[in-house]
Amino acid sequence: ITAHFDRVEQLEIKVAHAEVIKPEVKVAELSISVEDQIREIAKKNNFKWTDYLVRLAWCESRFKPYAIGDNGKSRGLFQIHKGYHPEVSDIEAFDIKFATEWTINKINQGKQHLWACDKIVKYDK
Repeated sequence: ITAHFDRVEQLEIKVAHAEVIKPEVKVAELSISVEDQIREIAKKNNFKWTDYLVRLAWCESRFKPYAIGDNGKSRGLFQIHKGYHPEVSDIEAFDIKFATEWTINKINQGKQHLWACDKIVKYDK
């Protein structure tokens, strides 16, 4: 995987098989840390287990919104898997707000087991 900054507003990610993904990156996202953005989104969504959510993102991607794992099948901050969640586009998976809200929704449904890191970071209600 190679990343190349064309401008502050865009990041171009090239995957080994020449697929090009150009997610929108808002300038506001660059001004505060990923952890702070997760905490802010959790607060706006009245999510009670913010520390768990932050630990999950760190474990899954080391706070890298454009992380790609599982041989290209898992994407973004929370490593949303293409095969299991085809309804989530690459652009959505790489978007901090969407991925965080999507993950909050899954956790609220009791589906925190979807993440391998769940067993590591301990989900405490």
